[in-house]
Amino acid sequence: MENQNTENQDTVTQNTTKPDIKQLMSEIRSQIANELKDNSFKPRLSRQSVGQFSQGSVAAILYSDELNYLNANWGNWSPVEEIKSHRKFIGPIIVGFKKFVAKFLFNNLLKSYFSREHDFQMNMVRFLNKNARYIDARDSEIFWQIIQKIDNDIKSVNQRTDVLFDELYAVVETLKVQLGNSAQ
Repeated sequence: MENQNTENQDTVTQNTTKPDIKQLMSEIRSQIANELKDNSFKPRLSRQSVGQFSQGSVAAILYSDELNYLNANWGNWSPVEEIKSHRKFIGPIIVGFKKFVAKFLFNNLLKSYFSREHDFQMNMVRFLNKNARYIDARDSEIFWQIIQKIDNDIKSVNQRTDVLFDELYAVVETLKVQLGNSAQ
């Protein structure tokens, strides 16, 4: 019994060991370097996928299966229709009696509760739809802000590089002139 517990503990400790991040990163770097050398590197984000994201056709939340299901089925609950029987002869009589009792309970005694439940579900689905639209719009806006920031950063780096190159070129030309004058 103790051996079994010890084996289970060993298995748990083996499964919970942390991965070596440095090793993983070096493997990823070497894989990317090899792909770049072989010219087989393919960017994970293409211009076409970026364009689709900006148009909203690839909105992850708004068009998710879960939200579509909620939109289609939020008001499709009727317990009276779910009553069935497997008996051939007496089954229809039992089902009829159960449906009568269920209709009486749901239409008279529990009507206000189910009305409030219906309104709650309707408003919950509306809230989820609004949140999905907001999140997708926010994500799209943030994405394009990041792209704009990267573009601006690249432009500023290019400008700085141009200035440094011009200064370096001027220094080199000045040194050439000075070396030419000192050689004479």
